[in-house]
Formats: sequence, C-alpha cells, structure tokens
Amino acid sequence: MTNYVLSHFHTLQLGVGLSCCPSPAAEPDLSVVWGRHRPALINLLLTLQGMHVAVENIGEGTPAVVRLHNREEVVVPRFGHLWRLLPDGHYTVSVSVDGFKNMTKVVSVTRESFTEVVFALPFREPRVPRFVAFTMVVTSAGVLFVLFLYCRCRDRQRKARKASYVSGFQLLGR
Repeated sequence: MTNYVLSHFHTLQLGVGLSCCPSPAAEPDLSVVWGRHRPALINLLLTLQGMHVAVENIGEGTPAVVRLHNREEVVVPRFGHLWRLLPDGHYTVSVSVDGFKNMTKVVSVTRESFTEVVFALPFREPRVPRFVAFTMVVTSAGVLFVLFLYCRCRDRQRKARKASYVSGFQLLGR
C-alpha cells in the first residue's frame, strides 16, 4: 500500500498500530491515546533519514528510471520526485530518461536528515547511424557526379551548336 500511495499520490505513508488487532477497541477519547504515544511518534519522525531524488527537465508523460544501487524505480513523470527511507551510508544513484543523457551521482545519506539530489538532465543530441551517414555521403557523391555529367553535356551541346552556326554562316557567305 505504501508504494501505491507513494507512486500515485506522491505522499509518504506512515502506518502506526496501537494493538495487534486490525481495528482496536474504541477508546473513549482519541486525545488520550495521542497523548500517550506523541513523544515516541515525534522522536520517530525526527530520526527519519533518507534521500529525495528530483529529476528536472523531463516532459509530461516521460518516465524516468532511477536506479539506487541497481534497484530499479520508476519516477512518476508528472512530479519527477522519488522519496526513499534509507539507512545512513553512501549510495550510487543513476537516472536515465529517453532522449536525455544518463547521469550518475554518489550520494551520502547522513543520520536524521533527508539528502536532496537534483538531476538536471541535458538533452541527448541525436546520433545519425553509420549506415545512414554512409548512404548520405554516397548519395551526395552520386548527385554531384550526375550534375557534373549534365554540365559537361550541356557545355558540349553549346559548343556543337556554336560550331553549326559558324559553318552555316560560312555557307551563306560563298
């Protein structure tokens, strides 16, 4: 249930049980129960530690894949955030999104704090496959060769036409 709430509503869920029964007996006053357990719950909330990963520059509907020590998580695209409760230590965080360059960072999580990691992913420049580049070069060379032949033939036709005009005028002059 916690993963569902986290992925759909972008909210951390903390479940607190007061007894071993799924629904405890009705207390006469909820403030009495809260008063008994408040110091322990506040201390628990103050000692939480973990990581907040924010992925920027991704568009609506583009899923980002966040890997935390090779454990794959998908970030909800409309928010671009991932929250995880973690013990203190060093973690390798990798983010990959289609159309963007992949990024990896080493992050230290310290006690009693949330470490924020922001990934501003740069766009990946589109690569032209080698076959397409080769085809473009060969096609360009072919087009240039055909253009050269066309110009050469046209030039020969002009010279032949000019020669026929000159020979025609010589016949008229006799």
